[in-house]
Amino acid sequence: MNTLSCYKKVIITRAAGRCQSRINFCFLSNLPRCGTIPAMNNPTNSNKCARKKSAEDEVSCKNCSLINMLALLEGDADAAPELSERILTKKRPCAIGEILFQANQPFTSVYAIKSGAAKSYCTLGDRQQIIGFHLPGELLGLDAVGTTYRSTAEMVENGSVCELGFDNLALLNQQYPAFQEQLIKLTSQQILVEQRQSLLSSRRSAEERLAAFILDYSDRLIARGFNGDHFRLVMTRQDIADYLGLAEATVSRAIQRFKRSDLLKVSGKNVDILDRKGLEKAAIDGL
Repeated sequence: MNTLSCYKKVIITRAAGRCQSRINFCFLSNLPRCGTIPAMNNPTNSNKCARKKSAEDEVSCKNCSLINMLALLEGDADAAPELSERILTKKRPCAIGEILFQANQPFTSVYAIKSGAAKSYCTLGDRQQIIGFHLPGELLGLDAVGTTYRSTAEMVENGSVCELGFDNLALLNQQYPAFQEQLIKLTSQQILVEQRQSLLSSRRSAEERLAAFILDYSDRLIARGFNGDHFRLVMTRQDIADYLGLAEATVSRAIQRFKRSDLLKVSGKNVDILDRKGLEKAAIDGL
């Protein structure tokens, strides 16, 4: 297999330059040679992932970025669950507040959120600058392949993750000629998500930022097979405020304005979008 002939680097500046998230794609040809992917110990469970009915807050395997990549490698969506059983640590329980990886730590794994959610952040002095939130079916740590993690990832609610470790990443690189191409595609998708999220804090008013944030959150849920009109905002309002570059009280006032304008129904962390077009207008022009 030819070594990767391109190098991608994108630097996304968040919150007026206070924190930067760098996404690098490093040469996979430097990964160690580790033999072959082991056969499954229990072939009768090869369709376990496909047969399992997802819980309400758990993404189905078919809507997970990691499983989709494996399906493309196998050339058969039905074969992906078998491959995933062989190389992934599946549905590892994670408690709220658990650290998946820390900034500057050497790369060990790529993570896919199975249920729950996580945030990634840089530590600036004694405070956090939140870079992004990660929902079921989305990946974390992809930007650290071959280098170190650029941020810290922390669970913001109880959930579970699937984990693709460094050794198995190397095995995929060796045994599947299309692996580098698929990893580049996943990296590009991650760049687009980061770019879209980075634009939220550049909007002028608090209402524009919050409306755009809620719509983006909704669209990402829809893309993973969830209800995009009724959902829970799993992060705290303080985390939302930090992410958008606002005060917590400002976020609370903006939510109240959306409620009075019949754009949203909000009860605790539960959100119902009542007027999507009105919310889209608010994301452009404010209220």
